[in-house]
Amino acid sequence: MNDENLIPNSRRSPTEVRENGAKGGIASGEARRRKRAFRELIEDMLDETGGTVNGQLATKKDLVVARAIKMLTSTDTRDQDFLKAFEIIRDTIGEKPVERIVVAEVSQDVIDEVEAAVMDSDPSTDD
Repeated sequence: MNDENLIPNSRRSPTEVRENGAKGGIASGEARRRKRAFRELIEDMLDETGGTVNGQLATKKDLVVARAIKMLTSTDTRDQDFLKAFEIIRDTIGEKPVERIVVAEVSQDVIDEVEAAVMDSDPSTDD
């Protein structure tokens, strides 16, 4: 994109700014409706009966959760594909956990101490 072609709102007429704002609002509403419809489709699909867990009739959501729990103890590499699908479904239905990043200045001594604790080694012998 060429930045020279961009015209800031401060150089546009009030009518033009209002029209562009309306276009953005309409596009935003369409995107929200599309996302909601997709989320509702997946939620409806997960609420359908899909089999049994421990002899009890279960929804597909119950089956997905049961498989996810089983996967946690499995060493089968095919489970990584299931994990990715599980994450996509979880995120789509709005259950994605909040991610937070904290930035802090830490001295090298503290970093060495934490690494030693994680690696289960003595920091004084790393020299």
